[in-house]
Amino acid sequence: MDLKATIAKVKEGDVQAFTQLVQQYQNLAFGYAFSILKDFHRAQDAVQEAFIVAYYQIPKLEEPEAFPGWLKGIVRHQCYRFLRGKANKWVSLDSIEDKADEDAQLDLKLSEKEQRSAVLEAISSLSDRQREVISLFYIEENSQKDVAAFLEMSVSDVNNCLHAARKTLKERMNHMADQKFKANALPKDFAEGIGKIIKIQGNIIDVEVDPSLKPLIFDDFKAGKKGASRITVVQRLKNGRVRCLVSGEFNELKANTKIQNESENSFPTLDEESIQEAIAGIGTKNQDHRGIFETGIKVIDLLCPFPKNGNVGMIGGYGAGRTAVLAELYKKFLKDKAELSIFFFVSPMEANTLSTMLEREPDLATDEGGPLQTAWLITPQAAEPDFAKNATYLESRPFFSPVMASQGRWPAIDPLYSYSELLKESIVGEEHYQTAIQVKELLEKEAELMKDPVFFEYLAIGAKQKAKERANSFPSQRIKELSKSEQVLVSRATKLRNFLTQPFFVTEHFTKVKGVTVSLQETIVVCRKIISGEMDAVSEKSFLYVGGFEDIKEKA
Repeated sequence: MDLKATIAKVKEGDVQAFTQLVQQYQNLAFGYAFSILKDFHRAQDAVQEAFIVAYYQIPKLEEPEAFPGWLKGIVRHQCYRFLRGKANKWVSLDSIEDKADEDAQLDLKLSEKEQRSAVLEAISSLSDRQREVISLFYIEENSQKDVAAFLEMSVSDVNNCLHAARKTLKERMNHMADQKFKANALPKDFAEGIGKIIKIQGNIIDVEVDPSLKPLIFDDFKAGKKGASRITVVQRLKNGRVRCLVSGEFNELKANTKIQNESENSFPTLDEESIQEAIAGIGTKNQDHRGIFETGIKVIDLLCPFPKNGNVGMIGGYGAGRTAVLAELYKKFLKDKAELSIFFFVSPMEANTLSTMLEREPDLATDEGGPLQTAWLITPQAAEPDFAKNATYLESRPFFSPVMASQGRWPAIDPLYSYSELLKESIVGEEHYQTAIQVKELLEKEAELMKDPVFFEYLAIGAKQKAKERANSFPSQRIKELSKSEQVLVSRATKLRNFLTQPFFVTEHFTKVKGVTVSLQETIVVCRKIISGEMDAVSEKSFLYVGGFEDIKEKA
């Protein structure tokens, strides 16, 4: 099956093409669901729902080759929803069959059930990865290659997991003859309460739940009389705690009030007033507006500096690399050096996709990283440049541009639409301030010279390939029409834009380029050299994805 062509047909509304996808991946999905739920009948239900979700979400899938891993994420998401919301309602079909025919071949049925139970218990004892691999491999004998693609592993890793799982199962089965089957039933009060409120501050509610339930960002719970209050997860704290925003009636809520699972997510959007209330309740207090925190990321430190203590807003379009920057901050830079709250703003259409992505992203598995915390808020303004400009209650607002992402410039933080309340001469000093202003002025002049309405028209209609082709062809055509001085200006601006790109530590395994951290002073020095013309003789490509001045010389 040509996966790319089939998915293209599905996006055009071809139901038969989607049927082909289901037939191709149903057994892989079923095996994966079983590895999580450990019950065949429950796995069937979870997979059915997963394919329904996939059918409606597939128009958002940008890379057809990523379909197996994308589908796996949806199946996993549905399985955990089943565990949280529906497990208490399930009745095993095995028990129904036994009651319906308990007199017929009773001894044989008991023997079969004991064997089946022993096998299931042995499989359950495997590690998560081994259980996933062996379940997928033995459901109609999927090939190692298919299993590897679905689980996003190498074929050699799949083979190693199979070997280890088989060995473990053999050893396990040899010791199970005298063991009784122990069902892992959910608590009897699961439907009545899966956690409790531990703290209330305005519309911010901290909740404690069983860590095994693994609440996701934007999951909903019910609380209060008849579940009149709906609370939505916006932060995953430690030790089974989550922080939520409440909607509906909440005057009656108090500490120790039980919460219940909500079967469907509401993805509540916030207006300007609610956003400011959330920031006031969650954000960093005792802000030191006089000090900046160096992240080692050039474009941030120079043009939208972060405070040592304060609140930052991640604003911009989907697919512009915001989560990569966030993961970089968690992984490398924020180690007991600052007290920062990062508010990650999400558009309503993006919320469900983001929730699923965070579930499988190990670098963003929690929203607490020592002195750094993240909160996730839904607003229609999430991708609006004006929101970045006007949200002055956030000390720093980097704006992530889909245009820059389409040009392959990472991090895709647009210098012209990113703002910081700390970028003032009285705070950052004269040299930093003047350099930042000159960089912005030069880039503004270049943007005006190189404005291409056709390029933006392609972006507006979502024709990414056309936009990419236009981005590659337009500059050289336009530059030939400019005067000599204008060409020099564009060249320097291009060098600045290239220099403000940066390889990240968290993306090394994708890019095969080692991550770098660059001091603010080094960034200022190189930018001043570019603006003054000292580096006019150096090729523009020499500035792309490097560290500081010595890296540029070496690359040149």
